[in-house]
Amino acid sequence: MAEFDANGNKIVGSVPHDSDQHGTHTTGTMIGGTASGYHIGVAPGANLIHGLVIPGGSGSFTQVAAGMEWIIDPDDNPMTDDGAQVVNMSLGATGTYTQMVAPTDNMAAAGVFPSFSIGNSGPGASTSEARATSRARTAWAPRTRAT
Repeated sequence: MAEFDANGNKIVGSVPHDSDQHGTHTTGTMIGGTASGYHIGVAPGANLIHGLVIPGGSGSFTQVAAGMEWIIDPDDNPMTDDGAQVVNMSLGATGTYTQMVAPTDNMAAAGVFPSFSIGNSGPGASTSEARATSRARTAWAPRTRAT
């Protein structure tokens, strides 16, 4: 787990927490469980890596980009295979932001699939005004994991 400040610096000593309950909700949707007696979640048994980049529901682009770069290689050692394979982020900004293109392209180049929800602020129900500008939308290929 890592948390980043508004300047994109990793906060030393941060412990896992959810500052706005949204991460807990989305994790439940992704991973789920069997506490109810029924299997729920779209990827039960998946491993998680959490990065807090939008504390309390608000953050800076620098903060988000720092988390996107961190998730590629969390231990800063390119010899270990500890990065994510899929990243889910819920971003509520309206519009297209060039600051997000390079980190998204870097994730895709590292074999990380970026799955980003971008809000529902478009002209119709469940639409967005944002347009995909990253090569990641078409150029993604999964990385090979060592066994």
